[in-house]
Amino acid sequence: MSRRKKITLRKFILSICSVIIGGLVFGFLPEILGGEVKTYLELHLQGNFKPILFGVLGFVVLVMLITYLYGDDETTDEKPTPTQDTRTEFLKNLRQLYTDRLKGKMMNDLHFELKLKLRYTTEGTDPQTVEDLFIIKDDAPIGDFDRLFKDYTKKLWRLLILGEPGAGKSILLLRFALRLLDMAEKDKNFPIPVLLDLASWKDPNQSFADWLEKNLPYMGGSFAVGKEEAKRLVASNALLPLLDGFDEIREEYRDSCFQQLMPYLDKLKAARLETLPEVIVCSRILEYTVAKDAPVFAALKIQPLTPADINEALRPLIKDNFIQAKRLQKALQENPALYPAISSAFFVHILLELYKQEQADFGTLDTAALQKAITQRYLQKELDNITDFPKDKTKRWLGWLAWMMKYISGRITFELIDLQPWWARKKYSFGFITGSVIGLILFLAFCTLFGLIGSVGIALLGCLFMVWSNDRIKTEEIILLNIKQVSWKIIWPYLIFGLVLGLIFGLIFVFIDMFVFGFFSGFSFGFIFGLLDSLSKSAAFPKTSQPYKRLQTQFWRDIIQWALIFCAASGVGIYSQYKSNVGFLIGILIGPFLAMLHSPLYNHFCLRLALTFEKSLPLRLVTFLDHTAARTGLLLKDGGQWRFRHQLILDELAEWFETTHPELLRPAYLEAVKKWRLEQATKRVEQAQTANDTQSHEEIND
Repeated sequence: MSRRKKITLRKFILSICSVIIGGLVFGFLPEILGGEVKTYLELHLQGNFKPILFGVLGFVVLVMLITYLYGDDETTDEKPTPTQDTRTEFLKNLRQLYTDRLKGKMMNDLHFELKLKLRYTTEGTDPQTVEDLFIIKDDAPIGDFDRLFKDYTKKLWRLLILGEPGAGKSILLLRFALRLLDMAEKDKNFPIPVLLDLASWKDPNQSFADWLEKNLPYMGGSFAVGKEEAKRLVASNALLPLLDGFDEIREEYRDSCFQQLMPYLDKLKAARLETLPEVIVCSRILEYTVAKDAPVFAALKIQPLTPADINEALRPLIKDNFIQAKRLQKALQENPALYPAISSAFFVHILLELYKQEQADFGTLDTAALQKAITQRYLQKELDNITDFPKDKTKRWLGWLAWMMKYISGRITFELIDLQPWWARKKYSFGFITGSVIGLILFLAFCTLFGLIGSVGIALLGCLFMVWSNDRIKTEEIILLNIKQVSWKIIWPYLIFGLVLGLIFGLIFVFIDMFVFGFFSGFSFGFIFGLLDSLSKSAAFPKTSQPYKRLQTQFWRDIIQWALIFCAASGVGIYSQYKSNVGFLIGILIGPFLAMLHSPLYNHFCLRLALTFEKSLPLRLVTFLDHTAARTGLLLKDGGQWRFRHQLILDELAEWFETTHPELLRPAYLEAVKKWRLEQATKRVEQAQTANDTQSHEEIND
């Protein structure tokens, strides 16, 4: 490892500031110490008073500069690598996550799996790309999953999985993830398979590494990845991205995703000593065919299930006397039109769920209409299982959540921190609620000092400020406080900030003969911020097994932080000015109170209240989501997150909600989505026309 010292511009500026601030502090020191102390020093030091004073200043500043500029700071040319302990913990967490998700996908209680037919394909990929990049250039059967996995890890390395909606792409990806984990556990140099949803790709200008670093902290259910750990994992080139839901990226951003993925994969390949698996991407066929070619070396397609495949899958269930399998077999015999409608794994699974209770009749509709009817019947059947909430409101709440996840957040998982003020239908409803609380508090606090009219004015100003400024609920990293992390190098910049702030406050308060109060108040802010930042250590893989984890962690940290700041600031300041201890009591009461009003936990509940008034979500949101996940097959509880069991369920609920309750959506959002759909439809028509014209031109030439 190479080591070299580095003086940055930031350090240089801070160092110059330290000299100036130090000079000001020592200049004011005699006044701060008091007249008698100053007289005593001048009497004994006589003419050497100021030279000695500034000599001490110079010595202190010199020591500080040497310590800060040439301390332990270093840069390295080597990439950071995960330690064996963190790697082992990460792999353990991922195995639990993938196992739970696979069980959820398989409907948990029905222990059978459709045998997917897999075939290599070049569908949707330009012939020139196939010729230049693909290792397997022709359509060919794959064989079983073991053969596919061996080919992938030995010679393919970059793979694209294509299939119709519900074909089983996510299940196949999870099977890959678990097998790749086996290899990663045995070989410390094998990359760590991380399964991420591409639905959140929204910025065409971001690098893929930046997107990866930003989304890693939210990939887990019962565990998270710390932001610092995510940054280190990405920089170490130790990850194997398994990317689901390329089709869920908005159409105008899809090409940029593959454009940014290519240089990232090339960098991975160059950084590794041996050739190892690099990526797997999943997409629906239709969405992939109109996008740029994926930077892969092979593509496979999950073949539609034939009637023989379905009957073969049902045979062992019928043998074991599963009543739903017998009912489905009878329905298929009576209505063969069902076969093409359930040619994907998803529809076979939900029909089996439906036939647990009844022999449903779907008539003789076309394939698309049958699939929609099956999905709607399944939704209704699952909603009937909800007992603790009204059924009509339940569907509305789930539909609103599905629509916001699909079009606003761009995620297929939902966490409480995803709820933001812009999710509310009325733009200022959240700010109005938080502002009303602040206004009431200000009115009660100042009514005895400024009278009724004055306190009402102050309350209105506070309320308006919250309405206009409180537009985001910010949550930070999940951190741990550890006294072993205390570092002068972290405290030092905050200390300088505190000295500057203290001098500014002091000079402001000097006009009312309260310089000491102002100085110590400002200085306390900087020092305590620095101390707590130094004590804070980001958890590498924090547990998020309950939904409020992120909000509560920051809440208690803010309470402690602001209690200490106000206690020190008001306590020291008032004591130095008036020799009274009342400042400590005032600070310890005011600090936590202000921290509570500023905390994301408080703001989250205010937003929940606003959304309840708008009839978008229930006030008992967590209870409702947990109940839905426990009693139905619509949602899965994943630690501190929830997700719809399948994208088709989310899509159906979102479409239903937009059709039946458009009044509960912000008009600007609704218009933007409709405009976007129209633009994409026009674009597809133009592409189809261009393709037809090209084909006609080629036929004429031939």
